Amino acid sequence: MNEIFKIYFYVPSLESNLQDQDKNWLNNFKRAFSVGLTQIVNVNAEIDSKIYFENELNEELNKSSIAIQIILNDKIELDKCIQHSSLNEKIKKEQLFQIVCYPFINESLKKVGYRTIAFYDENTNKPIKFDESLDKLKDDIWLKLLDISLEIKRLIRSS
Repeated sequence: MNEIFKIYFYVPSLESNLQDQDKNWLNNFKRAFSVGLTQIVNVNAEIDSKIYFENELNEELNKSSIAIQIILNDKIELDKCIQHSSLNEKIKKEQLFQIVCYPFINESLKKVGYRTIAFYDENTNKPIKFDESLDKLKDDIWLKLLDISLEIKRLIRSS
């Protein structure tokens, strides 16, 4: 394996449609995920510093890309989701990880072959909250982050 995989975070919405609390959640999720991936699981991948929104990711994706599509809430635009757009043709199904933060999501997002990770409290059907401080995250949140990180590590190793 000579190529370095690059990981992109994508939100199928316009950035202007997100509230400040959503933007903070995304930044804190990305920071916690980065710690889990690089320091705990020890994956050698480049994590893009930007969070991409509608129509911004097209030029970036290639065979050495991993897209983490974050479905924040019920206000997403289905036609902007990777599996419903032209982005679907740019990467393989195993290169897309969907993080679903909202329990009542449209079934069309759960197409066969795409990894979909429930990132909400499945007992209460409530979103997971991220504090500014990583040391305040609950163990079950770290376990979900590590599950995603291990899946990415397996994908990179198998390529």
